[in-house]
Amino acid sequence: MGPEAERSRLGAVLRRGHDAPSRAVWVTVRVLSDARVSRTFTERPMPHAVRSCRDLRVWQRCLELIGLCYCVTRSFPSHEMFGLTSQIRRAATSVAANIAEGHGRGRPKEFLHYLRTARGSLMELDTHVEIAMRLNYLSADHVHDVEIAVSDVGRMMAGLRRRLLTRLQQSPMDPSHVSRIRRTL
Repeated sequence: MGPEAERSRLGAVLRRGHDAPSRAVWVTVRVLSDARVSRTFTERPMPHAVRSCRDLRVWQRCLELIGLCYCVTRSFPSHEMFGLTSQIRRAATSVAANIAEGHGRGRPKEFLHYLRTARGSLMELDTHVEIAMRLNYLSADHVHDVEIAVSDVGRMMAGLRRRLLTRLQQSPMDPSHVSRIRRTL
């Protein structure tokens, strides 16, 4: 397959979203021409409904945060393996797990509950990173990277929370509330 056909195939695959099946984000494609000059173009995929937690950008960003936390804790002293290392990794994992579980519950009120729990885990992670910095286990660059990721996830969760609250206020009655009323009659 020639370079032109490969470039065309790569662009078509990314436009259809096969490279990242459920991402609703801007896709940047870097294509090398015959002269090996790099050109970058950006396109926006078609919006789609959120079918699983994997479609949530905040959940995807949480997975990036988990990877970052695992990377920065590799350099911790071995005597911290079951202490601070474990706590940082567990807190980061808990954020994504709570978002996934809340989404899986299927009701906005329950999702909001799990988002609050995820927010608590995010603050726990932030505290553990601060402790690691004060103990000189993390460099300033690593702390900065984690703080940016924590800030991004927190901002995205706040936006999702606002969206869920708006949806709850627009619906006249929560379906779970209706079923409880019917059971009591």
